[in-house]
Amino acid sequence: MESRGRKLEGFIHFLRTRRLIDEKKIGRTIRQYDAFDRRFGQISAFLGYIRPDHINPILMEKALRGGKFGQCAVRLELLTPAQTARIAELQNDDLSIFSQAIGIQNAATNVEYTSFLTDFVKSNPDLMAEPESPPADPEAQLSEKL
Repeated sequence: MESRGRKLEGFIHFLRTRRLIDEKKIGRTIRQYDAFDRRFGQISAFLGYIRPDHINPILMEKALRGGKFGQCAVRLELLTPAQTARIAELQNDDLSIFSQAIGIQNAATNVEYTSFLTDFVKSNPDLMAEPESPPADPEAQLSEKL
């Protein structure tokens, strides 16, 4: 099971206490969220940054020169710096991943989810202002992610 951040725990509590989504759907969504693969390659494929025909060259690069999947994709120039930064950001964005889980589980429509999230943000400004983790040097953080 993935560790959920305070914002996501607060949002789940918000959904439950206001009974915005049926409890069974929330449970299925949480299980989907926990199963979501946050590996760099998986997210890049999910976003459409890496196409199926990119996989073999990346794996060959990995076999020849070593490194992680994302490092190899960057070396082969299959990902831009902006895409790389977006993937690294999404790996830690609990609310975004939870929104994907809600969609996969058909727990709420996009319009409903957006409304729920907007109400949550408005009613929890202090929680939303808190960083999930201490600020780090963006370059060092990106390098570590890769």
